[in-house]
Amino acid sequence: MRKETQGQQKQKKEQVARPSPTLETGPMAESFPAFLGMSAFSGLPDHATARPLRQHALLQLQKQRGNGYVQRHLHPEDVQLTEEDETPLPTEGMGKEEELAGHGDQGQQTVVQREDGGGAAPAAAPASPTANITLTVNPPTIVRSPEADISASHGAEGIAGWCTPAYNVNVISRTATTIGLTVTLSFTIELASEYTGDRLSVLSDHENGHVRIGERLARQHFVTDLQANLQALPNFLAVPPIQAQIVGAANAFTTDEGIESRDYDTADYPRMREAYFGARTPLADLAAASAPIQRMIDALQAFNSYVTNMDALDTDESALENVTHPIIQARTALSQVDVSRLQYNPEFKTLVATSQNFVNGMKDHVSETGGINLNEIEMTLATFTWGPPG
Repeated sequence: MRKETQGQQKQKKEQVARPSPTLETGPMAESFPAFLGMSAFSGLPDHATARPLRQHALLQLQKQRGNGYVQRHLHPEDVQLTEEDETPLPTEGMGKEEELAGHGDQGQQTVVQREDGGGAAPAAAPASPTANITLTVNPPTIVRSPEADISASHGAEGIAGWCTPAYNVNVISRTATTIGLTVTLSFTIELASEYTGDRLSVLSDHENGHVRIGERLARQHFVTDLQANLQALPNFLAVPPIQAQIVGAANAFTTDEGIESRDYDTADYPRMREAYFGARTPLADLAAASAPIQRMIDALQAFNSYVTNMDALDTDESALENVTHPIIQARTALSQVDVSRLQYNPEFKTLVATSQNFVNGMKDHVSETGGINLNEIEMTLATFTWGPPG
């Protein structure tokens, strides 16, 4: 920019920047003289009680004439600025404590505390919403009915059992940032009255598999997922969003429980058929149809015979090893069909129970040396007791 243009602009700036001789209309400035240059300070006493008025006048003058102008007139020997520098200074970063003229009845001073670095101390973060959910699973209610009635009531031909889940969700406490819920899960298991003994055990175990599925899905949808979805809400003051999340959890539970239960039935019905067959078939006939079953029977009988005649105070661990390892080897050779048939066969269950009792009685007399692991034998025998899905 040319020098002549700069000078013209400077002159114009001085004309525009000149303050008006009229009085300020602010509530405190009405008692001040006109802001003509520095004349606003001439009528104020140099006393502590007038400090707020002098500060207010100084702030008004800074707004009108600029910070450089005020500094030159207050301390001309310390500050040398050109008129281009006459712009208000930012009020941020002026120190750890800033004194501001009070606007109260007494004109008291307010102190603003600042952190190192000039920024205002951050306000405490608002508390995050917290959802506390308690799940209670009641023992299943067993109902015995004729098979035909069970089939008719559920519209499914040829079924002998049915499991129906039910849930109840209650909001027991609620504030803006915390909410407490209780979820109660119940099951009704219907079993055909025609089923007894081991056949009833097969049917009952299968229906309890549905209970396990329901428990797992309830923890997922009514506890884990619902808690996360509730805590994503800004607060718990509005009821409709809370209700929407509960309904969403219930719908997800109902959908997934239906899908997994159908898949479970499809996968478990073949096992149930084999279990029914094993329950009503003599053990000798099962062994005749399967060589691995015969080996399993032989291994358990040899183990039981040895322990029966063993002197607990003079245990031959080498001989004991010879009758424990065949149990593990024979179990490995069994097919899933063989296991399903053996799990509910009354004769085989008696044989296994005898071996389990011997293992428990030997734990205090046999060391875990010489390749004998009674815990492994115990776990092997436990596989002949059916367990529901996880």
